[in-house]
Amino acid sequence: DNSNLNIVVKKGKVFAVNPQPAPDASPKRYVTRGAFGIDRKGRPDIAWVYNVGKKRLPYAYNAPVEKVEPTKSAPSGARRWKMREAVGGGPVLVQNGQPHITWEQEGMGKSIAALHPRSAVGYRPDGTILLMVIEGRNKGVAEGANFEEMAKIFTDLGCVEALNLDGGGSSALYVNDQNTIKPSDPAGQRPVPAVLVLSKK
Repeated sequence: DNSNLNIVVKKGKVFAVNPQPAPDASPKRYVTRGAFGIDRKGRPDIAWVYNVGKKRLPYAYNAPVEKVEPTKSAPSGARRWKMREAVGGGPVLVQNGQPHITWEQEGMGKSIAALHPRSAVGYRPDGTILLMVIEGRNKGVAEGANFEEMAKIFTDLGCVEALNLDGGGSSALYVNDQNTIKPSDPAGQRPVPAVLVLSKK
């Protein structure tokens, strides 16, 4: 139905939420999914986020939450994630300047070794944002990357936090209306319900 599967915040308003457990699931599995945001002062942040309560307000946590429903106050360290702009993705790749890949904890399976096209974002201590796209599935030219390789690139570039955004046929980085990689889908660039746009003021 072209709805977004992860959180989207625009001008402070929540347009889509991170994954919620199915109403009839038994047992219910609550997962916090990685997200990238920029607050009203222009400061970037990457956190494990869950949308809480009837208003589905975003809350951030110091570590991934898997087995209990996240709330406004639990687990400890819960905080209201007040971002002006935000997009979800996953998994988190880097925390505190070190590789910290939470693929399984974010409910994305158990394998992190596969090579695929990738789109990701990170930032340095001074707030500089780095966007990364990796071409893949282009045999003999660009095979793609795995999460461990991506985490190393971001830490080598001095990022304190980094997040995988998506992969496969939806991976793209457009600069001045031109894609910087060859799309992996034979039909060309795949339609997506949400994008991250950075523009000059």
